[in-house]
Amino acid sequence: MENSKTPDRLALTEPVATQKRKTFDGKREKQHMDTASHDESYETILDDLSDYLKLVTDKSFAGEVARRQSMLDTSNRLLTCDSIISVALVSILPTMLSQFSDGRETSALAVLILSFTALAFMVASLGVGVIAQYRFSYRTLNRPSELEKDIRASRSKLKTKYQIAWQYCNTLDNVQSSLIELNDKLGRLNKLTLVLLGIALGIVMLTFIIFLVLLLV
Repeated sequence: MENSKTPDRLALTEPVATQKRKTFDGKREKQHMDTASHDESYETILDDLSDYLKLVTDKSFAGEVARRQSMLDTSNRLLTCDSIISVALVSILPTMLSQFSDGRETSALAVLILSFTALAFMVASLGVGVIAQYRFSYRTLNRPSELEKDIRASRSKLKTKYQIAWQYCNTLDNVQSSLIELNDKLGRLNKLTLVLLGIALGIVMLTFIIFLVLLLV
């Protein structure tokens, strides 16, 4: 009797054990899939961050290069303006003074002093503009062979796409920091050139007003 009952007990218990084992295996597989999915999502995020970091780095560096070119263009325009106004004032000054050849030396002297004062500010503006045109030195990228050596030396740290993007960012950061300092210097020189030119133009306008008033008196 006992032998006949044993197979029945095994028949009842075996499917339950198999079902538990399958349930356990299913949970473990699900956990493994969740972990794999999480890792894949994390890698995707890092890849996106790497692309974003490289994009903003390129745009920031390109913007600073464009800013330098804009500073140089502004300096060129200010120099041209200084030159034109200076030549015009020097050309018309003898004609203005000739209007006071009837013995009004005081009026002629006033116009002459104002004219030379305006010219002095224009010369100062012109000098600052020429300094702004000077090609100041700034840090640049190393030669390709040196860059290759740097990359090879830090190869152990460049294991992911994000680390490579970060290395790229740091490489351009050194150059851009120097370029920002140069652009700030050019900006200050251009502002000083513009201020001196503005003062000169104000004196020129005042000179013409006084000239007209004295001429009508």
